[in-house]
Amino acid sequence: MSAKHAVLGLLQQRAAYPYELGDRLQARLGPAWAINSGQLSQTIKVLEREGLIEQVARGRGDRNVFAITESGTRELERWWDEDEAPEIRLLRRSLLLKLALAGPDQLKDALGQVERYEHRCAERIKAIMETRDRVPLDGIQVRAEDMVLRMGLSGDIYQLEAELKWARYAHQVVMWLLERGAVWPERSTGSAKQVEASRDAREELFGRMAARDRDQPFDPEGR
Repeated sequence: MSAKHAVLGLLQQRAAYPYELGDRLQARLGPAWAINSGQLSQTIKVLEREGLIEQVARGRGDRNVFAITESGTRELERWWDEDEAPEIRLLRRSLLLKLALAGPDQLKDALGQVERYEHRCAERIKAIMETRDRVPLDGIQVRAEDMVLRMGLSGDIYQLEAELKWARYAHQVVMWLLERGAVWPERSTGSAKQVEASRDAREELFGRMAARDRDQPFDPEGR
């Protein structure tokens, strides 16, 4: 996320002190937009140094109140007018890396980590659903910020549901590997005869697996 423009946008609505900004951001957009105090403090310093915000009142401790400047308003308008499609980034799952490097000796351990990840995804989905259900939908007037918050929380749920689906598929793959005794990459380089023997063993094993899976083939796409 752009912490810089998030802070500018909130300050355009009204002046605030730093910690209030963090609370408002999460309250408006959901837990995925939580910003830690260190990042928030650094963002405030950068914005003030660039002349995009200014201190308008001094409070106790870290409760100095900041407001957006004219330069900050122009920067926010410039950002708003940008017509660039957001970049789509694929996830680099650390759990996937562990599975790739596990080898047969650590595969059972990796299975436990996959199971815990499944459990955490399910718990997080439940928690965010409960948060979304507390956002009011009815009343004399529909509040735009409530509808946007529900939309953001729903997006978080969709993403977590996709992660849960991937975790369940990973569980299936690991179980399949444990049951079938799959061939793993060599951890050390052997002689030419050893390499050839290993290749022959792989071909023999894959042949047995293919014959065994004709009746109930394993779907590598997880469908």
